[in-house]
Amino acid sequence: MYYSVNSMNGKIFFMLAVTAFLLFGCLGPAEEEVVVQPEPEPEPEPEPEPSFTLLEPFDGQIIETQEETADVEVSLSTFDLRLKSPGGSNKAGEGHFHLILDGGSPTVVFSKTYTLLGVEPGEHTLKVQLMNNDHTLYSPLTEQTVTFTVKKTEAEPEYDTLEVTVKDFEITPQELTINEGDTVKWTNTGSYPRTFSSPGNFQTETMGPGETVSQTFNETGEFEYFASEYPPMKGTIIVE
Repeated sequence: MYYSVNSMNGKIFFMLAVTAFLLFGCLGPAEEEVVVQPEPEPEPEPEPEPSFTLLEPFDGQIIETQEETADVEVSLSTFDLRLKSPGGSNKAGEGHFHLILDGGSPTVVFSKTYTLLGVEPGEHTLKVQLMNNDHTLYSPLTEQTVTFTVKKTEAEPEYDTLEVTVKDFEITPQELTINEGDTVKWTNTGSYPRTFSSPGNFQTETMGPGETVSQTFNETGEFEYFASEYPPMKGTIIVE
């Protein structure tokens, strides 16, 4: 059988096309290459900034004293700070304090507590600054200022209670000297009831055997008294 050249070429092209189609269908498209990106390095966390809080004296505090001056306790809390005596090179996280009272010269402190001695009555301002080892201010500036008042108060007077024993017809002591505001307490150890009276001044309740009565004296003077049940039974209270 005779075939023309063009017919043969067409058959060859057809066969090549079918072969390519079959190969492509079996093998499928080539997989794309996956490129894995490296994870970025984590950024280092910033160093914590040292700080402090002034606990005492607190702003507006009133410190009372009965003396001519007061000792004021200073108390601080610190965060990420190592307190160190000043000197040497500056190091992050190290430092000390300057305490400045009423704008005066700074007091160097490298502990969490300190006592300001001899602070006079009146209003005062306390500034606390965080310093480097070389006495330069920390950066950023770390300081706290409070205002407090020292107030002089009068001491509360102390009063005494003095004992007097009453036995039948005797008073012991018969004469007693006390201070203004003191109290006298009579105790009946005898067998008869007794009521003491100082006309125009005081009169006690009646106390039976084994009972007590008391009288407070708020005025100075000399007060004579007697037993209402037996007037010859007398005593004297001298109030100074």
